[in-house]
Amino acid sequence: MMPLQQTISKPISLSGIGLHTGVTCELRFVPAPEYSGIVFRRVDLPGSPEIKAIADYVTDTRLGTTLRAGNAVVQTIEHLLAAIFALEIDNLIIEMNHSEPPIMDGSAYYFMNVLKQAGITRQSAAKNVLPITEKIIWEEPERGVFLSIEPYPILQIQVEVDYQSTILPPQTAFMQGLAHFETEIAPCRTFCFLKDVIKMYQVGLIKGGSPSNAVVIVDEPLTPESKKILNKLFPIPNLEAKEGILGTTLLFDNEPARHKLLDIIGDLSLVGMPFTGKIIARKPGHKANTALAAKIRQRYLEPVCSKG
Repeated sequence: MMPLQQTISKPISLSGIGLHTGVTCELRFVPAPEYSGIVFRRVDLPGSPEIKAIADYVTDTRLGTTLRAGNAVVQTIEHLLAAIFALEIDNLIIEMNHSEPPIMDGSAYYFMNVLKQAGITRQSAAKNVLPITEKIIWEEPERGVFLSIEPYPILQIQVEVDYQSTILPPQTAFMQGLAHFETEIAPCRTFCFLKDVIKMYQVGLIKGGSPSNAVVIVDEPLTPESKKILNKLFPIPNLEAKEGILGTTLLFDNEPARHKLLDIIGDLSLVGMPFTGKIIARKPGHKANTALAAKIRQRYLEPVCSKG
């Protein structure tokens, strides 16, 4: 039996603080007609402009994935998109009253949970699935970044990361199909090194960040100035910035690598439709992920679109 397109059964909302903006944003997920795709709608802007969730609209990949169409911007959307892709939702309107969705706990878990509460409804039209038929590569040799996708009957992803850290050893993560995404990948939180947190704080970012929504890794001694910043950022009683993981414990030994896999799914959902293929990723990031998504679109979808 041919799989059918899906949307959610009823509207449902979710709100919380944005990671970088620190501003409360309310998301309202709304069912969408067949062939609509995933669409962001900025209801706080005049005319409620929309942005389709495809790689064509990527404008920034520093510290998250940003889409822009005209004066409408949405940022740090990769966790939300990963949840939608993993639930195999084809058509959905995401209404937002600010540019950045809630970070929640830094994972995709809460997004999956609320969408499942809304219910998933099969539609009448057949689901379009793109089978990758030739190998496509994105690499940045100077940074050791390598991503490839090649033909495979289902979606398979292998991720390798190495941050040259005594606290965070080289790690791999693997996923075969989407069946175990909800339990094995979705709960895995975003992570960063404390030295980078301090740099981001100093330039006005991560206004909504805390150990409750990110795994913070401490792998070098702090200066007195850094300790002052840390106390402002994380007002936790008796907090000591010792080497290790700040204020939490890892859900899995390789939680950071699993989160990178989560990011890849969210970013590659910008292909604009479900696809199959075997992905190998070494030192992936939003720039590489979205660049690969753009190359897939250029190879398979733009020629079709140009023919009308």
